[in-house]
Amino acid sequence: MDMQTYILLPTLLVVFGAIVMMMISAAESISIRKRSVISLLFLIPAFVINVSLLGDSFSYNVLPEYLNNIFVIDTFAVLLSSFLILGAILTILL
Repeated sequence: MDMQTYILLPTLLVVFGAIVMMMISAAESISIRKRSVISLLFLIPAFVINVSLLGDSFSYNVLPEYLNNIFVIDTFAVLLSSFLILGAILTILL
């Protein structure tokens, strides 16, 4: 796996987890506790990957030929998303 894919992995995990949560929200038979566990299964790996990226200094343009250099992931974006994911994890655990 190249570095750009590894850096995008937390974002992809959170997006895929959000889509899964929207799909299972229609099922009334799934309890809130099970939904929380499913959310944590996506958020904890995303947080661990983000934390492993915090020591590096980088800036990547994601798909520059398609997105015209608009979508940039850098060190600050990883730090901010780490805080946001940690806040989501702590909110679910409370």
